This record gives sequence, C-alpha cells and structure tokens, in this order.
Amino acid sequence: MHGIENFKLKNLLCKCKNPGCSGKDPGKLSDKLIFQLQLLRYTLNSPIVVSRCLVCLEHHYAVYKKKYGAEWERFVTHKSTHLTGEGADIYVRGLSMTNLYLAAEKIDHIGMGFSGLGLYSDHIHADVSQRRIARWVCKQGIYTFLF
Repeated sequence: MHGIENFKLKNLLCKCKNPGCSGKDPGKLSDKLIFQLQLLRYTLNSPIVVSRCLVCLEHHYAVYKKKYGAEWERFVTHKSTHLTGEGADIYVRGLSMTNLYLAAEKIDHIGMGFSGLGLYSDHIHADVSQRRIARWVCKQGIYTFLF
C-alpha cells in the first residue's frame, strides 16, 4: 500500500472484535484515500488522527445504534464509504474542524481531490468515492448539503 508512512494500518481498519470481520482486510483500503490523507498530512505538517476508516457492516450498524438508539434504522446509510474503504473520519489535535475542512478542500493533486467532505463538530469526513461529489455540514444531527 502506497503512501501509508504516517498512518498505522491498525488505525485504518475496523476496530470491532468480531473474528469474521470483513473490515480488517488492508486490501480493501483505497490507495487514493491513503494518498489524499498523506497529502493532507504533508500540507498541514501535523499528525492526522483517523477515528474511523474501513469498517464492517456490524460495526457500521453499531455506530448508528449508539448515536441514534431505537431510531437508528431511519438514519443508517448502506452506501457508506467506510464500508468500501474509501472514507475516513479524521481530526487534528489543536486544529479547528473548520480549518481542517478548508485545508482538505484545497487538497487537489492533478484533479484527484476528496470527492466527499463533511464537517462535524468533532471530526471531518473525507472520502474519494466515485459515486458523487458532495460537501455538507452536520450541526446537532441536522445535515445541510452544500452540493
């Protein structure tokens, strides 16, 4: 896997304890995502903390159950880039989420920037999905899509 020098593989893979977990296969991680994260890290000259990257379906559901309780099925997405290894939730200690979001927006190496960027209170979501280009802000559980 190219460009992984500043990231620990274990921090990019699913953190569940399920022995049959499908999110522990490093081959499922997108090289483009790792490249973009590494480029962002070089640009910021600061370590990036990856709180969630590749996950299995069970772990994905558990995140939504914890966040939304009994209503989790209303909010869960089955097209998450975390399931395909194309998305990561990240933050940088000492840097505001807004400034991290703006720095990630500027990362564009020969037209290969992040296709999806979401701003949250405690992290940003960055992905390289081929399905769409999107920008959004989530405040107190309410999503505003910019495009």
